[in-house]
Amino acid sequence: MSWFALIFTATLLAQEPATGDAIMLNQIMREPGMIRTSYIEKALQRAGDGIAVSIARTQPRTALLDIVKASILIDVLAAAFENPSVIAEKENRNPGVSLLLLETIARETPDAAVQQKARNLILNLDALTH
Repeated sequence: MSWFALIFTATLLAQEPATGDAIMLNQIMREPGMIRTSYIEKALQRAGDGIAVSIARTQPRTALLDIVKASILIDVLAAAFENPSVIAEKENRNPGVSLLLLETIARETPDAAVQQKARNLILNLDALTH
């Protein structure tokens, strides 16, 4: 593990969960490849809808409309609900905020492929709630 990864992990662990989610999200937006690291992947899976709240709080609306950023955010939300049984907080198992963000992306992002990616995830998350 690199020094950067060690410092990043220590910083996340030292923060309150919501602050840690925001730090993790900002790091992913700067370096999208981070989403595939095992630590980030597990942290996202534990976050569930909490990461959507962090997106709403920290990302400007333009991020939902930008093709590259919107695609990254869809990947983040998909990872957050990849294994719902490990979501730490019971209230974060309901993808309400995630669905609102995905519906905005599907409706307003100018790229058809990103819109479809958002719609596919909406269908998957809808299945979790029914």
